[in-house]
Amino acid sequence: MFAVIGVTVAQIFRLKNQGAVNPPFGFFALGIPLACACIGSALVVTIFGSWRFWRQQNALARGKIHAGGWEIDAIATITILLIITLLVLILAAETLDAND
Repeated sequence: MFAVIGVTVAQIFRLKNQGAVNPPFGFFALGIPLACACIGSALVVTIFGSWRFWRQQNALARGKIHAGGWEIDAIATITILLIITLLVLILAAETLDAND
């Protein structure tokens, strides 16, 4: 999901300003760093998911199961932080874009 969001952010932020490039803090300048943050988050979630799968398989082999864990909390925290960061930066860029 994060990888798709990253690619979408990169494309939309670049297409929004095809002709004119905004100042250093605008949609055009924020597109690539935000996309990299989303794709980096996708990699972290993939690593956490692989770790959790390995842990669950070992538990199942012993006849147990893990219902929760730090992986779920970490992924939820990463998701919330990424959404808040995207929201704040998009609103700030929109505000600066509207003032120009």
